[in-house]
Parts: sequence; structure tokens; C-alpha cells
Amino acid sequence: MERVKQFREFVTLSNYKKVLIRPTIEKDRDLIYDLFQRADESDMIFLKDKVKTRETVDRWYEKIDFSKVLPIVAQYENKIIGNTTLHFMTKSKRHMAEIRIFLDKDFRGIGLGSYLVKSQIKIGRELNLKSIIAEIISEHYKLIKSFRTLGFSRKCDLEDYFMTNEGEMFDVTIMMYDLKEQEDFEF
Repeated sequence: MERVKQFREFVTLSNYKKVLIRPTIEKDRDLIYDLFQRADESDMIFLKDKVKTRETVDRWYEKIDFSKVLPIVAQYENKIIGNTTLHFMTKSKRHMAEIRIFLDKDFRGIGLGSYLVKSQIKIGRELNLKSIIAEIISEHYKLIKSFRTLGFSRKCDLEDYFMTNEGEMFDVTIMMYDLKEQEDFEF
């Protein structure tokens, strides 16, 4: 895990901005809070936590435990512009992790999401995971296509699997990246 905590990667996005991808640290607390404050309410509908509340972000940073959740951030200048997490499963599913991702609206569609997911794939391999799972709202066709392009395969669709705070139901597509079958990335 120490090697993972030291992970650093600079990437150049399609808009020619150079971004640092790295594990989060305690000092990122306010920057993560700011990332979610910049988000539109429509972005919040499909997130599993109430990320616009200070209490939620503080809870995440009170006891960062990389053995349970591994948060990776993308930093541009003095702002966090993207966040992805691997949520490690336990017991009979201890060989898997669920990936979640959120991007600043000004940094979408320029390759940042792909870089963040690829970083988590590298880390998953380093940690000897066998699979990474993504749960995607089925009508988010572009996102499903992006994950497929990255090597994820569609495993199933679950009807009415996700319910918003307002009670609206959505189908969810489960996608999986098989770490033991895909091409190795250099760490």
C-alpha cells in the first residue's frame, strides 16, 4: 500500500493542460469540498453520498483508510478537478473493488476521466485485485461507451436498481474490468 500512496502521474489533457493525478491527502479536504460546490444539482442526482455537505467531506477525511477506499484526485493548479475512488469489497468479494468517478464540469470530455480510470486500473493491478466494477445509469450511453473503450465489459442491466432522493427509478448497467485478462500497464 505504501507504493500506492506514492503514486504520481502527470498527464496532458486534450486541451493541453497538464494535470497531476495522485492519491488524496488530508490537505485536500477543502479542495474536494470546493469541487463538489462547483457542481450543478443535476450532477448530484446519481451520486451515492450527499457530497455538497461539509459533514460528508469531513467524514471522508477524518480517517482516510486506503485499505477500504482509495481516493485518487486530479489537480490542476490549485484546484481539485476530478476525483475517483476504489471501494474495496470484503469477504467473498475481496478480489474486487467498485470504481466511482466525478469530474469538474469544465474538465469533462477532454480525457481526464479516462486518465483517472486508467490510474485506478494500474493501482488495482498493483494491489492484486481481479476485477473492477462500475455501476452506470443505463441511459448514460456516452459513459458506458467510454468505459467499454477502456476495456470494461457490460455484464448485466438491473431494472429500477437506483432510486434518487425524489423517488425516481433508473436502470443500472454493471460493467466489469477483468484485471487478470487485460494488457498490463506499467506502474
